[in-house]
Amino acid sequence: FSLLLLLLTRPAGGIGNALFTETHRSVVKEASAMSSEYAGKRQRGGGDGLVAAAIDPAKTSATSSADLESMLKQALARIDSLERQHEEMKTSMERETKALRDDVNSLKRENKALKWSLNRLASKVQEGWEYPVAIQPDEYWQNKGYDDYDIHGLRGFLGGLKDAVSQLEHGVFESVLISHANRDEDLMPHWNALFRSFEHINPYDAGVRLVIHSIDLNEEIMRQICHHIRYKNISRVYFAHTEFTNMQAAISELGEAMKSPKLKYLDWFGNSIYNTEDMTLFTQALSQSNAVDKLKFTSNGNENAQALLAGVDFSTYKLLHFCGNDLQTNGRTDIPDLIASNPPLEELDLCQNRLNDDDAVLIAQSLGGNTRLRLLNVRWNNIQKKGMRALYEAVNNTSTLNALSDSN
Repeated sequence: FSLLLLLLTRPAGGIGNALFTETHRSVVKEASAMSSEYAGKRQRGGGDGLVAAAIDPAKTSATSSADLESMLKQALARIDSLERQHEEMKTSMERETKALRDDVNSLKRENKALKWSLNRLASKVQEGWEYPVAIQPDEYWQNKGYDDYDIHGLRGFLGGLKDAVSQLEHGVFESVLISHANRDEDLMPHWNALFRSFEHINPYDAGVRLVIHSIDLNEEIMRQICHHIRYKNISRVYFAHTEFTNMQAAISELGEAMKSPKLKYLDWFGNSIYNTEDMTLFTQALSQSNAVDKLKFTSNGNENAQALLAGVDFSTYKLLHFCGNDLQTNGRTDIPDLIASNPPLEELDLCQNRLNDDDAVLIAQSLGGNTRLRLLNVRWNNIQKKGMRALYEAVNNTSTLNALSDSN
């Protein structure tokens, strides 16, 4: 079987076609032999005492033609069968070859990324690297009017930033977490040290995860952050409970960052957008990306979530989280329409909203033609018995074998 596989998957004109040709020749040869043997029997009279004159030539000719026609049909059917096997095995071999090629390319990228990191680490160890900015003592911040709680937060910010800069400079960091800082100008040298270290992000690996949490960002810092997202290997970005000096300017910068081909994942958590114009700008910014396929838009309010669902094409996304938005559809069908279109979407989180039974029934109906969704979270909504039953039946339809096969 393995030999047949190799033969049948050769290019056109190769051994595979030779096999079909040889099969056809053998069938024709066999048919010719059978025809000659039959003719001999006609001349001998069959060996049972009957003379050749007793054989009806017209009947003999008709029988011989029928036999030949039958054998020819069998031969053609066999050839058709071999051709189908050839195509199936060719497709299988192409699929396996592609998988192996992808594995090899992945290993090459990992090897290249590892070499880059090791070279960077070795060079920095030889240099005897030190953090380039002086960290002021607590008394300095006390004299500026900071209380103990704020100073504690500053310690965390500066310590985390120092570690991030060090590891980025040494080429061994995969995640940057910056949290709990205000807009004090005395912190700008530390921000600038971080931005300089972004120049040393490994360009060959899976990309850096950047988390901005509980930070007050002025326009310049946001511009710098988004500039590096746009042009460096930063694949996942989280903005959580972030205060922006100018929301509109911040969203405009985010739109530029979204053009990065490296950026795959955006988390926008609890960053309130208070007016329609800014939310429209946000939907436009999100639409700038051809690479992002995972979005978490959580705790941002019902109207903003509705605007996002209505204004952004999510047909290529693999993950969508709209948790905690108090979302009410008010009869809109953006969610079931998306599910029914059977996009690449594998995970959809709608928990902690205000979806009702009508929404659940529409979602249940949309699941009938969906074969890709693997996780649907609708906990902590206003869905009652009717809606829950519809959803349960949609994912556990066992009325027929086909329905069971198609059921998520």
